[in-house]
Amino acid sequence: MKKVLIVRLSSMGDIIFHIPLANIFKENGYEVGWVVSEKGYEILKNNPCLDKVYFVPAKKWKKRGLNILNLIEYLKILFEIRKEKYDVVIDCQKMFKSLIWTIFSGGKRRLITTPCKEFSNLGANEIIKNVKIDFNKHVLYYDMEYAKYLGLNTDNIKFTLPETSAEVKANVDELLKDLDKTKPMAIIAPATTREMKHWDVGNWQVVVENLKNDCSLVFTGAEENRELLVEVGADKGLNLCGKTNLESLIEVFKRADLVISPDS
Repeated sequence: MKKVLIVRLSSMGDIIFHIPLANIFKENGYEVGWVVSEKGYEILKNNPCLDKVYFVPAKKWKKRGLNILNLIEYLKILFEIRKEKYDVVIDCQKMFKSLIWTIFSGGKRRLITTPCKEFSNLGANEIIKNVKIDFNKHVLYYDMEYAKYLGLNTDNIKFTLPETSAEVKANVDELLKDLDKTKPMAIIAPATTREMKHWDVGNWQVVVENLKNDCSLVFTGAEENRELLVEVGADKGLNLCGKTNLESLIEVFKRADLVISPDS
């Protein structure tokens, strides 16, 4: 069995968009590993598309600053990676933070596509050139260039998520117990981490007004998004602000008929 390692540390949306690539390798008989940091770990942990997940505590390292403990922990993870003797390592991040994992991974073939950032091409020994950017094409199709380069069939685009535990399902049952189940469940998720992605509050209010009578509205967000949710009209539905972690949010989304959000 051949082994492939995907290096994509963040962010959550981009990690989700790389899951089909992992599934392509899995379906073609590869053992699949992934190097990821905090933002996407819960999505990949116990995901059926992977055999191994290497967790990089990037936030902790950044908080510590220049510290020998960071280096020790980095080398420990790197040792675990090198022990697997990966046949192929793919740098899907194409930045310096992925370069330091790719170049020392011990992979026989280390792949990257152009264009690259922050000298990340130095971590690869095979560069896939002339990958044309087409903004009418979803980003996940660019990742398929790696699989095509290796001669794999890329027709089956499949997303997978970790199986929800019985405990999480029970917690979500409790969260949604007062929801009117006779109407479609519509989730409003207005928060995002980048200012340029935010939608005007007035627009959200129009959406909420148009849905409130025909749908059971559920508003989701982190604790720091509470003020935003109040502004867009969370009082007109069930406000789950700060009540869900990523695992329970996945289960809430699974039960919804509609999710509206400005961010992938």
